[in-house]
Amino acid sequence: MNPLTIILLLGTAQGTFLIFALLGKKGTNRMGHGNLAILLYAITSYFLYALLENFDGFHFFKSILKINSIAIGALIGPSFFLFVKSYLVPGKRNWKLSVWHFLPYFLLLFVLATMELVYGKITAVAAIGSPTFVYLIEGIKTVHIITYMALTASLLFHLPKAGNILFQGNSMSVVRWLGFLLVLFMLTVLGSLLFFIWAKFFSTDIIDGEPIYVVALLVLVVYSIAYMAIRFPLSVSKEEEVLVFKRSPKYRTSPLRESDMLRILDLAKKEMETNKPYLNESLTIESLAEKLQIPVHHLSQSINQLHKRSFNDFVNGYRVEEFKARISNGMHDHKTILGIALESGFASKSSFNRIFKSLTQMTPNAYKKMKR
Repeated sequence: MNPLTIILLLGTAQGTFLIFALLGKKGTNRMGHGNLAILLYAITSYFLYALLENFDGFHFFKSILKINSIAIGALIGPSFFLFVKSYLVPGKRNWKLSVWHFLPYFLLLFVLATMELVYGKITAVAAIGSPTFVYLIEGIKTVHIITYMALTASLLFHLPKAGNILFQGNSMSVVRWLGFLLVLFMLTVLGSLLFFIWAKFFSTDIIDGEPIYVVALLVLVVYSIAYMAIRFPLSVSKEEEVLVFKRSPKYRTSPLRESDMLRILDLAKKEMETNKPYLNESLTIESLAEKLQIPVHHLSQSINQLHKRSFNDFVNGYRVEEFKARISNGMHDHKTILGIALESGFASKSSFNRIFKSLTQMTPNAYKKMKR
């Protein structure tokens, strides 16, 4: 079994699994899940066609898949754009309006099927080194997908600059993942286009199909979706005209009870108040969990769900209170603000100023003057 066949088998299996997982997924943003399933259908059906090309037989099925594989490029652009838009521009969606984005795919499928029935040329010739209509179709598909990629890039580019956006925790990493997917698609389009140009003008052989690096990029897209979209879903809500981005709950399958989490959080608070481990700038959740003799993920879950903060926010809250206490008691007046901040557990001036202002809505200097 050659490397290409192995890659195609892995991509087809993972893509098929994800399609059924997304279609059966409950909750909000069903349209986003649906568009992602369409995107995966487009990629997976291409994998299936390329896979069957390596085997004898399946002639009728391969003919159908070949016609579909030529038209399938018209699905990738709009499905990816609508998937990204469903998250970055939340709101009620009209699926009837979204259908219009997929009209070019159905029109192209109809034209190709008709040409095959009437002339029998679509499945009889290679996709490259073929009649003029093949190049025309490939050119239209390329312009089509580039247009949708540009629209998607515009959404991602303008999102961080919007004034009504709030990213909670590390939800921005999921948005970066969308950008990573966009880059993969753009590389795939570029690779396919360069290969097409090479086959047309520089190759002496008739070549059918895509090079292995294009297939590998598409497989990478599928596995990236498997890792991020399923394991770390993003949810977006609108609160008082502000769009709030946050990671969807990741502890839905955890066996930890609320009473256990309350006990763990109480242990963590007592440790912080009694021994003040936060004064160590290198404090990690692993070291605190080891001190408390509890699993790291139980400590993380307890802080995230009950305290509504990340571990870093939880620790920095104590450091800010420590700084405020030292400023207020007058015993540290001979020290600089930075010196007191470093003694309170902060690692640098920039992180201290940013964290202090975010938690108190004032600068350290303004707080010190207020306490005099």
